[in-house]
Amino acid sequence: MSDLLPIEPAPPPGAGDLHLLGPDATALLRTLLDMVPARVVLLDAAEQLVYANHEFFTFTRLHPKQVLGRTIAQIIGQDGYGRYQPARERLARFEAAQWEGWIPLAGVGQRWMREHLIPCLLVDGTRGTIVISLDMTALKDREAELSAKVLELQTTEALKSAIVDHALAAIITADARGRIVEFNPAAEAMFGLPRAQAVGRGAAELVPQRFRSHHEHQMGALAAGFQPANLGRRLERMAMRADGTEFPVEVVAWRTEAAGRVFFTASVTDHTERRAAQQEIERQREALRQSEKLTAMGSLLAGVAHELNNPLAIVMGRASLLHEQLQGTPLAADAQRVHDAAERCGRIVRTFLNLARQKPAERGPVALNALVTAAQQMLQYGLRSHGIALQLELDETLPSVRADGDQVGQVVLNLLVNAQ
Repeated sequence: MSDLLPIEPAPPPGAGDLHLLGPDATALLRTLLDMVPARVVLLDAAEQLVYANHEFFTFTRLHPKQVLGRTIAQIIGQDGYGRYQPARERLARFEAAQWEGWIPLAGVGQRWMREHLIPCLLVDGTRGTIVISLDMTALKDREAELSAKVLELQTTEALKSAIVDHALAAIITADARGRIVEFNPAAEAMFGLPRAQAVGRGAAELVPQRFRSHHEHQMGALAAGFQPANLGRRLERMAMRADGTEFPVEVVAWRTEAAGRVFFTASVTDHTERRAAQQEIERQREALRQSEKLTAMGSLLAGVAHELNNPLAIVMGRASLLHEQLQGTPLAADAQRVHDAAERCGRIVRTFLNLARQKPAERGPVALNALVTAAQQMLQYGLRSHGIALQLELDETLPSVRADGDQVGQVVLNLLVNAQ
């Protein structure tokens, strides 16, 4: 009730007409009830409070004059009194009742109460009720706090599990002895090893044999409390799948303690594709460097060929004129050989020019025998200097084909160079 205010000093131990319970109620009973940590009250047939022990007055901070003779509804308020209806129905049948739950109490607020209501007969033959109450609010608040913490912990663990289970990197945890205790799905896929088979194994079994002694030595040092400088850093290592194949990985490891135990967790990333990509990039760079060299050489060859064309034209012209002038003499054959050699040099120069021009493909009639012969002539010096004899067996009746002469000639030249 709002008009009930605390009165100081505190009321004396248990007050009221305890003798209504009968003539055998003694001072000893009063003393015992006042020492009980629960609140004990006695209600008469009109539900008026006729006795309350010391704990009741301590809990409510009320004086006996404020409550004795007043009904329980007036003391605890109509909201709280309404909660007792099921219990009052049992008491009307002279049956004991008990209940537990939140109840609003006037002047006290919401409290979690556990109460036993016991019907009794008073000395005047009327019915009474003994109410024994325990305030469980602190315990309930503690339970709620613990439940909230448990829920928070469960939520955190669920989130962590979801993150670990769906992580792209392999997450592997081992105990102080190096035995695997956690192996996420990414690790299963990476190592080709089911979690059920991985848990309990030594983590050293995931590295190639030649590295295991070093791995076990590091695990022993970590278990002893030694903190290596590379702990927590990204390291390039080699790992081994269940089928024995090795593959490059990047590893980040850290040390944790839980429930007095030491664990080591590693995040492992497969670098097979990354390393293959790096190797492909290096191969392409080397191919680009070779292409640049060939381009430079092509430009050089083009320049040399242009420079040689003019002298060769003069040599061929003079050789033809000399051959005509020496007709009928032994020197005519010499003049013809000079002309043929100059013409051969001219063909070689034209072949160089065709290789260096990098012109677009242009198809036309191509004599394959002529292409093979030109390639032989171009490589003749290199073949002779290496002691290699090249013999051509060409079909003179082979018809021409429609193709790009420069590109087919390059193919024939490459075949000869590879064979050399």
